[in-house]
Formats: sequence, C-alpha cells, structure tokens
Amino acid sequence: LLSFSRSHREVDVWDDGDDGEEGKSFCNPVVAQDGPDPGVTWAKDAWYMVTTGQGPDGGAFDIRRSPDLVSWQAIGSIFPQGSRPKWSDNTDYWAPEIHHVNGRFNAYFTARNEKGVLSVGVATSDKVEGPYVDAGQPLVTDPVGTIDPTFFRDEDLDAQYLIWKVDANSVGKQSTIKIREVDDKGMAFVENSVEVDLIRSDLPWEGMVIEAPWMVKRNGEYYLLYSGNCYANERYGVGVARSASIYGPYKKAAAPILQQSAPDPSASVRKFAGPGHCSVVQGKRDMIMVYHAWSADKLGGAPGRMVMVDRVEWGADGWPIVGNSCTPTCETQPPLTSTSSVPRCLEPSRCYIIPE
Repeated sequence: LLSFSRSHREVDVWDDGDDGEEGKSFCNPVVAQDGPDPGVTWAKDAWYMVTTGQGPDGGAFDIRRSPDLVSWQAIGSIFPQGSRPKWSDNTDYWAPEIHHVNGRFNAYFTARNEKGVLSVGVATSDKVEGPYVDAGQPLVTDPVGTIDPTFFRDEDLDAQYLIWKVDANSVGKQSTIKIREVDDKGMAFVENSVEVDLIRSDLPWEGMVIEAPWMVKRNGEYYLLYSGNCYANERYGVGVARSASIYGPYKKAAAPILQQSAPDPSASVRKFAGPGHCSVVQGKRDMIMVYHAWSADKLGGAPGRMVMVDRVEWGADGWPIVGNSCTPTCETQPPLTSTSSVPRCLEPSRCYIIPE
C-alpha cells in the first residue's frame, strides 16, 4: 500500500487508463537550465512542476508541464507580473509546490514578509495552471524564518498536514522540520492543533542544515525525505527518516540516500554535484524522484541547479535506494514506463574493492 503527499489518487498517480505518451529513454538532466527546488504534481493528463525563483515575466515561480517527467514545457507562473503577494517584500521566492486539496489546487511557497523574514504562504486556484490568488497573509511565521512547505494527506487517518522547516541554522542553531494539521481546504490550521517537531539536524553529514521535507507513506510506515547540508556545495544530499506514526518518533537512515559527495571539478567521471530538494511521485511502473543538482564542474555557477529524474527502489530492509545506488544516474535510462532493468555503475549490497 502506497500513499503520497497528495490529496486524491487521480491527481497523484500516473493514470494507467490513459495510454498517452509512453515516455522515452532519457539521460539526466531533463531540464538543463536553472530549475531549483522542483515541486511536482499530476493533474488531469500531465505532470506539472514549479520551481524557485522569479520568472522571466517579472512574476514568481515558473510552471512547467510534461507528459512523461522528461520533456518539459514552460506554461507560465504561479504569480505572473504584478500579482505577487502584497505581504511579501519582492525579493526571495523559494521552494513552491502545488497540491490538489479538496477540489482545488493550493500553491505553498516561501517568501520574505515586509520585515524581510522568510515566511510560508499559500495561494489557491481552481485550475492547476492558475491563476492563483494569494491568501493575503503568511500561513506560517517564526522569528528565525520558515521555509520549504509541503502538504501531505493521510487517507487512513482522514487528515491532512502542512510540513515545513524552521530556519534556525540561519542563526547558528539546529534546524527543525515541523508538522501541523490543516483544515479541509488546506488554507488554515485546525483549531487547537499544535506544531510537532519531527526531526532536527543531528547527523554529521547534515552540517546543521535539514530542509525540503517530503512525506511518503508505504506499507503503513511514514517516510520523511529531506535534504541536508548547504545547497551550494558537493556535500548536499537527500536523507530519509521513517516512523510508524505520522508524529514520530522518526528513525533516520545513517547516510544520505542520494548524494555525490566526492568532488570532481572536471566532471570527467561524476557529472553532477549537490543533488537534493526532491519530490517523490508514483509513475506507471516505479516510484520516481525529481530533484535538482549542479554540474560538477560548475558548482555554484551557471547553468545553475538543473532538474534531474531517477527511479526509487526499496531494499529488503525497507529503506529507499535512489538512482545509481544512491547517486544520480548519468547513463541513458529506459523510459519511466519500462520494466527494463536500470543501468548501474554500482549494485546495492555488493562489496567493491578498489585496486591501489
């Protein structure tokens, strides 16, 4: 049994009833230009992706559409020119996601308020492509800043939640991922509900930073995926924690499930660096992770954080395995609808001896 951070099956799962485009072989990146923090959802007959930043039209949060998670076409912005939230200070616009909530589409996002403090906002539309109308004020605030909101509906509990990061690392403290129940419209918190800490930055590889949460439920367990370390270096990666309860306690995997930590400034062997900030969706065959990564020889520079796609598999121990044994794939991959085996440089659970 799988459930994902979406509200209804018809919008979060690739529709097997519509043959559509069966996909094609691909090689990362699938978007070879800046597309940080990709938030992905299925709606009607296509995938939709929104990304961090101000669009070329002067708005915020580009929207792209794809039939197969590989070929993407820009179709607009969540906030076209002149429609940014009035409470924001018109500087940073980060980490948007679109979720289907009770018959409408909610866009959750990060922006700075009039005091310059990073805050979580929400806008809504009756169409996935918009136009979106902002709620008029932030949904979540904290003196140290709040970022990276995501929505999760638990059909088993008939409840839905907002999950976000408290940006305490910005003031030299441990960062935290929090959760709180939201109402049926996903625009306000349930009365008398409380914030609950899910995880903190407490593993060496995380470097005081955890962010970009995304929740998956599999076989009755909750899997909280997150990113750790600084987004602009090669140590950035995706971690995961699991729990039998939505509120925890959560047990973290000791190491990242997606990372390319060994530097390769020439990109001769390891083509990508700093993979992270993922969405995980259910394809026709496999669970699929969409995330961003830098070119290894252009870390922190143009073309920026490119959009990547890799399959997610599950080990016998119940932990996820992403891409090429937890590193980004750089070989040509079979279509995401294919049952063909995935080309790998390394196989999970196999010991390799490197000659001196």
